[in-house]
Parts: sequence; C-alpha cells; structure tokens
Amino acid sequence: MDQRLQQLNGLPTGLPNVDELASQLSSFLSANGYLSGEVWYTRDLEEHINVSFIQEDPMMIEDALSGEMAMTNALFDELYIDKVSLDVGDDVLVANVSGALNGENDPDKPFSGDSIVFTSMMTFERVAGRIGYRRPELETSGAIDDSHYYDEDA
Repeated sequence: MDQRLQQLNGLPTGLPNVDELASQLSSFLSANGYLSGEVWYTRDLEEHINVSFIQEDPMMIEDALSGEMAMTNALFDELYIDKVSLDVGDDVLVANVSGALNGENDPDKPFSGDSIVFTSMMTFERVAGRIGYRRPELETSGAIDDSHYYDEDA
C-alpha cells in the first residue's frame, strides 16, 4: 500500500500512514458489523504466522501430533518452527510450515524419542477482497526424529 500511496498525486498533507489507515478502516468495518473476524496487522506474513499465530496457539499442531507423542515417553514443551513458506493462489493462501516438537525424556524410562519433526499445511480460503481470509484448515504430519540414532560413519 505504501507503493500505491506514493503514486497518488495531489493528496492533502497530514493524511494517516497506511498502517493507521488500515487500523481505522478495519475498526470502522468491525464497529458497523461488516467484519466479524480477527484482523492481522503485519508487513511480514510468514513471521506473523510463526510468532503470533502458531506460537500463541501451539495446540493446533500438537493435537495433530498426539499419536506420535504417545509413542514416546517424553514431555513435550517446545514447538520450534524451522520454516514458513507461502504460496498465494487465486482463492487460497497456503502456508507450509516445518519444524520440530521437542521435549524431555523421562529419565526413569528407556529412551524412545524426544523430538518429533513435522510439516503442516495451513490453507486459508479467501473470503473477501484480495487479502481477506478465513481461519485456516490445518493438515499436519510428523514422525519421531530418529536421525541421531544412527552413526553417520557406519
């Protein structure tokens, strides 16, 4: 939006910046019943999905990994996001997320894994304009990380 604003000629001085304009517009739409969803104010959607969306509600991924979690004897407490990549289509936004769910092994039991590597595909269906999306559908798959079980020199 900053780029578009620079292309407009003859605008009066003292106009709000684009971030303030977006805030005022979404507040107006919400207050008048035109918008009932959550509004994300961000300039870096990949970072926002990681930091604000996934980390604030890690259970959406952890729930999908409950089967793998049950196959270990670890207590999981860290959701690490390695990468978020976006694929923007005509009517959807797909965020491909990869990372690991890490925990600590119970020292009184035999080791059976303490990390689960996963990938999640978050599909946001477009519902309004160019960037109005519905809460995402989530598809997550994962497996116990056994990469450290094997000697690379063998």
